[in-house]
Amino acid sequence: MKTSRCARYMSLRQLVTVAFVSALLLAANVRAADVYPEQAAERTAQAEAAMIRRLSRTHLKQRWRPDRPKRPSTLRRVREENISDQEVREIRAVMLQYYPGTIVNIGAVTEGCHCADGPACNNQVWVVADRDQVSNGLRLSRIGGAWMIGPVQEWWLEYEAYQRRLLEARKIPDREERGRRYQALTEEQTQLLMWAPQCDDPRQAQRDSWRY
Repeated sequence: MKTSRCARYMSLRQLVTVAFVSALLLAANVRAADVYPEQAAERTAQAEAAMIRRLSRTHLKQRWRPDRPKRPSTLRRVREENISDQEVREIRAVMLQYYPGTIVNIGAVTEGCHCADGPACNNQVWVVADRDQVSNGLRLSRIGGAWMIGPVQEWWLEYEAYQRRLLEARKIPDREERGRRYQALTEEQTQLLMWAPQCDDPRQAQRDSWRY
């Protein structure tokens, strides 16, 4: 346990260091562009492209990143008890908070949860809602006897919102404002990854990654 926590903290320290250095490099390129606008134009564009790549892909492949929720595998055990009318009402209420629209499918309730969703989680279900001819799926978890968005699904909703903000920042025409926005997004990414749901046992996380 001590070894896994130590490795985790070292990864977070490396992440903070990369984010800090990236922000400094971007700020340096912005200042250089003000002094040598023509000579530094290409270098600034390259720095922005590199920042986009770092923000959108790095560190999310680390072991402590929670896997993106998906439709449950056929290997998962289905709960013997059929879903009740009360549970359906709970699920509908939760879905309305995130994807208002028509629920087109409530999958089979499965037993067990990924360790990153916590020990109080005992069942999960994949729900698809349709709005304006666009379908969105969410994994709901039964935690403490109530259906809700579990920690892993909640984290991915936050990360997807972050990705949308990243794309919007790329469209900002003013170079200085765009640089400030990239710097803020770098800090946001650091915070986002620091509170990513984690399993206490890395070995259990590896076993759960293909089951859930």
